[in-house]
Amino acid sequence: MTTPFPLLRLPRLALLPVFEQMEEREIITFTLLSKRAHNLSKNLQKVGLSVSEWIERIQDVTNCKSLKRIHINGVPGFDVCDALSSLKNIREIFIGLWCPNSFAKKALEILSPVTTEITIWKIPFENRDEFRTFLMSNLNFLNVDSHEFSRFDLDDFLVTNALKVRLRGFEFFARVVSQFLTNWFHSKCDSRLEHLSLVTIGDINETCLPEVLNAVPFARDQERTFFYSKQLDTPSKTFSGGYDIERTDGKKATIVFVPCHTLTFFDFYVWP
Repeated sequence: MTTPFPLLRLPRLALLPVFEQMEEREIITFTLLSKRAHNLSKNLQKVGLSVSEWIERIQDVTNCKSLKRIHINGVPGFDVCDALSSLKNIREIFIGLWCPNSFAKKALEILSPVTTEITIWKIPFENRDEFRTFLMSNLNFLNVDSHEFSRFDLDDFLVTNALKVRLRGFEFFARVVSQFLTNWFHSKCDSRLEHLSLVTIGDINETCLPEVLNAVPFARDQERTFFYSKQLDTPSKTFSGGYDIERTDGKKATIVFVPCHTLTFFDFYVWP
């Protein structure tokens, strides 16, 4: 008859030989037992596995088919590109402000094909061609929260394949927004874009809409609900009023202005 032995009561030095006899899968399982077990496992200096191999075994032990979030920020202490390449299904990716441009670009290149939502706190691309290539990724949601947008152009988003684009951290002038609307109206590009949200400087309203759009106002006391074609951070958007426009190819869109102090929130919905 065996008696349970309180392994975690042993001193740290006595536990190290026990760890050395464990297989990698057993070590990973052990770290999940408790906070103390997790901290003790950090004493292992070398197991002989690469970062990507550790990730594979962790996902195997936990039966993890996908990751909810990857947050990349700061300077990597070692080469993690192989590890990133081993990830196959990620819901959200966050690129932080302190991530070097070269590493941020490489991470986005590797991970964009296996994720549906990306938030970037900096734009790591050196020119518009690089930025446009990134925008063509088939994302459900792209959130750009950066003040560095002055190096790029709002018209770059005419080619985006992201369903929803949210731009924050940078305020656009009314003339820039008007030019974007005019270019979209005349565009032949079959973009996947369904919703563009940004902030403008000052009071922008229907007087800023180009005449070529032939915008038709919708009653301000009536609500409409916009449903995205795929599951996003929010399943739908409900708004009042707005201005409807229609291109020659039959594609319809609605423009909504929401004043807020010295700024105006601008939402552009392209009906699927």
